[in-house]
Amino acid sequence: MTNHWDESNNVCVEAMKSAIILAGGRSTRFGGDKGSLSLGGKALIEHVCGRVGSVAKEVVIAVRSERQKEIYSRLAMSCSLSLDDSSRSGPLSGLSSGLKKVTGRKVVVVGCDMPFVSPELIRLLFELSPEYDAVIPRWPSGYLEPLHSVYDADSCRVATHKALRSGRSDMRAMISALARILYVSTEAIRNVDSELRMFVNINTRRDLIHAEKVLESLH
Repeated sequence: MTNHWDESNNVCVEAMKSAIILAGGRSTRFGGDKGSLSLGGKALIEHVCGRVGSVAKEVVIAVRSERQKEIYSRLAMSCSLSLDDSSRSGPLSGLSSGLKKVTGRKVVVVGCDMPFVSPELIRLLFELSPEYDAVIPRWPSGYLEPLHSVYDADSCRVATHKALRSGRSDMRAMISALARILYVSTEAIRNVDSELRMFVNINTRRDLIHAEKVLESLH
């Protein structure tokens, strides 16, 4: 993607892309920390960091504990880490802590259990994002993919604070507080990857086995 210059802020827009990887989930269905699981000889968090880091120059991993922070600091040394607010739970807790750390105007938010996040799709979402508070993939059923989406950082901070103040901690509560949203059909996204592998996430051992097969097929 070509860099362009923002005269009002005297900075390069390409350098203003950030990423937040949410890694503080309790992983109750899996029964352990998912980001440190091995897939193809690398931890899941390494796969995700490598993919988003090829697009965003600033990557922040939101973790839930000092122990997890210690582990991830070794697994993803090129990334920064933020610690979730221990008084809250849910993805918005991690999103809130990550938003305090990022400096970019636009931020892609993904999960640590999504090893096939697509740099091509992330670039496309960033390209579509300048006039919007969020650019979110949406399935024909109406189901959203909020953890493979690009957000305006300032708008997201306000919406996240509003949702948390109301007692909500889910991504939908934050999204509902945004004014300008562009939804991108997953059918159009098939032009990037016909199998839509970027939305695969690891919730169970069976999912991990499936991911191993997907990884083998990509190699």
